Amino acid sequence: MFKLHKNKSQKSGEKLTFNFSNFHALQVPKGWDKLSVSIVSVETGKTVAKSGKASVRNGNCRWTETLSESIWIPGDDTTGVTEEYLFKFLVFMGSSRSGILGEATVNLASYMSSKTSVPLSLPLEKCNNGTILQVSILHLLPAMAVIIAASSYTFICFSLLLIIVAKMFIICFYTRRLTLSGHAFVYYSISQCIMFC
Repeated sequence: MFKLHKNKSQKSGEKLTFNFSNFHALQVPKGWDKLSVSIVSVETGKTVAKSGKASVRNGNCRWTETLSESIWIPGDDTTGVTEEYLFKFLVFMGSSRSGILGEATVNLASYMSSKTSVPLSLPLEKCNNGTILQVSILHLLPAMAVIIAASSYTFICFSLLLIIVAKMFIICFYTRRLTLSGHAFVYYSISQCIMFC
């Protein structure tokens, strides 16, 4: 995994993880057999991620892989808010500049608050063939947020388990029928709750 490192001159910002998936090039002209996609920072000119090669069939090229990258997004020194951080998707064949089919630019700052994957259809610049690059961008939640969400779910499950057991014992106590069948029913309720969780 490629990563962008924090510039020492930057005073504010945050490190965010993005998923780039569902890459699909449409209306690829003839003569382009196998294509790759690179994600390049406009600010630094560095390539942060690169896909493998995918074959072009009937003017379509689809990549099955998902690129997951942790990227440092600088903020404004005064407000701490990021308004623009541009990245380019380069679609190319080979390593020479003549092998570049086209490029499309996106502002990752626009997807920092997105909670779901955002599908995009981007016309390739510097390309006279009408080629379009489709890609989905997802800002992943920080690891701590994921841990908190998982902990909350576990807490809900165990709370539900305790409520079911408490109700069963109350029913059995008042009916004075805490027999073998009563125990079996409690165990069954517990097992169903565990399966639900």
